[in-house]
Amino acid sequence: MLIHLLRRSHLLVIALAVLSGLPLGCSVPGTHDHLMRYEAESDSFVVFRSWTNIAGRTETELEHVKTIWTQRNSIITIPFTVLWFAPAIERLGVHQFRWIDLNSVTNNPNVEVTPIDLDSIRITASEFYLNQHGNLCFYHEQVIPGETADAMLTEATPHVEGFVTEWAEELRKVGYTGSTWDELRQEILKGFETIDEEPRIRRQKVDINEMMFLDQESFQRLLDCKQQKSIKLSRLRDEVSMILPLSAVDCREAVATLDLLRSTLTEQASEGNERYQKERETLAAVSLHHIEGTGLRVSFNMSTVFKLDASSSHDGTEDEPRDNLETYYRSTIDSIRKANIPIRASLNFDDVMQKYKTK
Repeated sequence: MLIHLLRRSHLLVIALAVLSGLPLGCSVPGTHDHLMRYEAESDSFVVFRSWTNIAGRTETELEHVKTIWTQRNSIITIPFTVLWFAPAIERLGVHQFRWIDLNSVTNNPNVEVTPIDLDSIRITASEFYLNQHGNLCFYHEQVIPGETADAMLTEATPHVEGFVTEWAEELRKVGYTGSTWDELRQEILKGFETIDEEPRIRRQKVDINEMMFLDQESFQRLLDCKQQKSIKLSRLRDEVSMILPLSAVDCREAVATLDLLRSTLTEQASEGNERYQKERETLAAVSLHHIEGTGLRVSFNMSTVFKLDASSSHDGTEDEPRDNLETYYRSTIDSIRKANIPIRASLNFDDVMQKYKTK
């Protein structure tokens, strides 16, 4: 159930944006990437967005690139990209915003209201530069204070409760015939295979019923969680926790399952295989605790998550430009310069990445 929820969680932002009337138009060619880190001294989160090899092919796309510059001090980026969609919000006031797409012209007229203090989010850097290929790039950095992150978790809680209740409702409609924890653990152990001497955890499509290994008490609690408001999201420094209202039996089974997976990975990693070591590092970011009378507390160490995300999605090298866009790369730079928008010729991709990592 946790895996199912996490796989769907990124869809929340997409769904909210679409429901708010954000059209998903044609995207401006370029590569989006993001990095994050936690600053312990100031109790804040730094979000870094990179957009490289930008190529405006039409006047509309070129105007969109210019608009990103004029709105740079109002843009608050969302730390992921899905397909062609690079979601962000344009801050319109302390508690008002509208959804935008960094990749395409949106013209979204719908103004949203939030209890979160958007002015507390500081834009600390935002500028164009040329990379080693001589193409236009853009980077954007913002700082989210810990108190603001806490407010975000508070606002997200009912949405998470809605997702969990919806998932449980889906199970009820198809008929709940869940497997057991023992069967789950057996499948996990079977999942460690060796292919071409490289281990991997087997991933396959699983029927929704096969994923439901919780008992009836937990199942009913999940059905009721939206009404009972029994899911809790909280943060302590760089650790974010979620309490799921599971039964005592399922809490103990979940902890035992994670312990088994950790011990298995440790045993395999001790033989020097880097693939198993990577999986072991991933699990190091997660902890499970049974809270008597409440449920299962699932905690994520975000510093570890950010480091793993950076190493898996960004190896520090820049994507190669596309040959068929060479003309547009050049015309985009000309258009930006004619608009008197500054381009930092003294920066390159490596400098930008180092600037981010060493701040």
